[in-house]
Amino acid sequence: MICPKYLSHFVRINRKHNAVLFTSIHYNSSTSKNASEVDTFYDHAHVNEAELARYIQAELVKQTGMKGCGVQAV
Repeated sequence: MICPKYLSHFVRINRKHNAVLFTSIHYNSSTSKNASEVDTFYDHAHVNEAELARYIQAELVKQTGMKGCGVQAV
C-alpha cells in the first residue's frame, strides 16, 4: 500500500500551484487473484474532495469488480 506520507509530497506540490483538486487512485495487485484492490486518496484540507473520492471509489469497485480498500485523506 502507498504510504500517505509519500502522497503528502504531491499534495504540497498541488497546494503550491493552487491546484483545485488532488485525487490519487492506486491499484494494488499481487500474483494472487484474490489480492487485487483499489484505494482512493484525497487532500484532507479540501472537504469536498472526500465526497468525490468516495464516488470515484464506489464506481471503480462497481465497474471493475475489484475489492475496494476505501478512501483515505492525505
